[in-house]
Amino acid sequence: MEHNAHSKNYKAFIFTLDAVFSLIVASAAVSLLLYVHFTSPITPAAAPTIEALSVMHNMLSTQLAGILESGVALPPMQAYRLPSSSEPFGYSGFLSNGSYISAPTDPVSQNSFTLSFWIKPERQGRSVSGCGVGAGNNASVILYLGNTTDSVEVAYNSSGGIYINGWYPGGCPISPAGSVPIRKWTNVVVRQNATDIIIFINGVQTPYIAASTSTEVLKGLLLGTALGNGGAKGSSNLGEYNFTGYLANVQLYNSSLTQSKIYQLYRSAINSVPIKNSKLVGWWPLDKNANDYSGNGNDGIPHNVNFVVTGYLPIGSYNASINESIAETLGELYLNNNSMYAEFLLNDSVLGQPRAGIYINGNYSGSESVSFFNTTNGSYAIVYNNSVLNVGSPNMTISAWVYAEGLGTCGTTTPSCMVFDKQGSYALAVNSSGSVCLQLQGTSLGTAWNCTIPIVQPRTWAQIGFTRNSSIANLSYDGGMIKPVYVTGNVVATSSNSIVGATGSPGSITGTFNGSITNIEIYNETLNPQEFYSLYLQGISGMALGNSELVGWWPLDGNTNDYSGNGDAAIPYKVTYESIPFTPPSLLNAYTVSKSSIPLSLNRDGTFQTYNISVVIWR
Repeated sequence: MEHNAHSKNYKAFIFTLDAVFSLIVASAAVSLLLYVHFTSPITPAAAPTIEALSVMHNMLSTQLAGILESGVALPPMQAYRLPSSSEPFGYSGFLSNGSYISAPTDPVSQNSFTLSFWIKPERQGRSVSGCGVGAGNNASVILYLGNTTDSVEVAYNSSGGIYINGWYPGGCPISPAGSVPIRKWTNVVVRQNATDIIIFINGVQTPYIAASTSTEVLKGLLLGTALGNGGAKGSSNLGEYNFTGYLANVQLYNSSLTQSKIYQLYRSAINSVPIKNSKLVGWWPLDKNANDYSGNGNDGIPHNVNFVVTGYLPIGSYNASINESIAETLGELYLNNNSMYAEFLLNDSVLGQPRAGIYINGNYSGSESVSFFNTTNGSYAIVYNNSVLNVGSPNMTISAWVYAEGLGTCGTTTPSCMVFDKQGSYALAVNSSGSVCLQLQGTSLGTAWNCTIPIVQPRTWAQIGFTRNSSIANLSYDGGMIKPVYVTGNVVATSSNSIVGATGSPGSITGTFNGSITNIEIYNETLNPQEFYSLYLQGISGMALGNSELVGWWPLDGNTNDYSGNGDAAIPYKVTYESIPFTPPSLLNAYTVSKSSIPLSLNRDGTFQTYNISVVIWR
């Protein structure tokens, strides 16, 4: 069946044959159901049925480790080489005096660096009596960046906080007591720019900021110890003042990462890959070795360090066992709100085609995933300033899925239900009539809003967005162009923030969208009609077009991470998540559908329960 990008076949539903074909496969306890679309004279064939059965068999017999060993990288991991894919999650243990890792690094500017790591202390650190040189001032050193002349020491103190000794004029930054508890993994980020040095704990900035104007160049990293005698400069005393515990995923950048990128490092879990295009100097995952996986060759040398490898891989926010089958992995990813990863595994590594899906207990997996949910109490998410989102010179594309609970508060002439607002630049919104509206400041449209006819219905999923070239902006709905708008000129490039689901600023938020927003994609190019329509066919859990100029991608299915690879996480405020049933249009418009099912015991939020998992193939 050929689809027209300007229309939709609303009659293309799937009907079940009166005589349902059934096949029992004893070895796998798999039952098959064959469905046929009646809009075309198609003779039922065995091929789709056999294909679904074959896929289910492969999913049951293939372990997650086997997929990873084949070279598959989970998004947004395509940007960097994965460490030890067959045993993907490990960390290093510093459990005795004299254990440390030394690693060379390229020069890092002290007024522009970011150091990120995960830490699990086994006991409290040393007490700190002051700030500056002297043996009595040293906490238990976690990381030491620098040389014999200048340095930044990141340490763990006796109050359960992070302490930084770098001889700053504003004092030594210290995170709150208990912010890094023992025997629990915590993400710590230390960031310095031209004016100050700040500690972030689990993606959140801590209150104490020390002034810093140093322009020194630092080079060389020590993990688990300090360089110097009792904190003094100029002498070496490796292995002293080390902390007792574990380290994982150390990343060093020669840039000051934004709040959004730091939040993404935390939200992407302990095995998060580095942020692309951010001047990465070194990446030491510390799983089985001290090698640098940044590609810069800054491999570390371990001394009395224990390397621990687990049988689990954090995928998104879920710990998947590398020994479980792909069928179990997919089911548990959907059930634990990591549908974007499941979609990628299913379509890009298991089948390699977009026309396949998973049903759980008779519902399409889209109903198991969660979506970003705004309410009228002022929930929203901010993507802090990033120049990558300055698109529209002149080409650009925005696609988003929305589910409006109601439209009554969305304004008329000026739409007030914001979907995405790059403040002072471009915006996508819906008004009270259900019209899709855009704003392109700096172009011939000025600050005016341009809207389609009323088309968005309450309590119904809809794909909205627009594509734009040098003369036309095409507003779209459900994959098809609804209204062309003549427009010339480039969109304003601003240093302002972008807001999902509202406009304004913290403390003064307006225009909240009352409903769900999911799968926002922003491209720095004009997608052709077929490409835009393909985004619609994939539905709310669909993948972005990876071979295009994708600058921002927020699936919003349980977190607010950016999966474009640019790391611009949207920091959430009063955000909740909802499960809303959804079946992708590509399945509703299919010729034939075949299904292969099996019951599996799956882990959902720590509780095991039997679910019926179905692999669905459509044509």
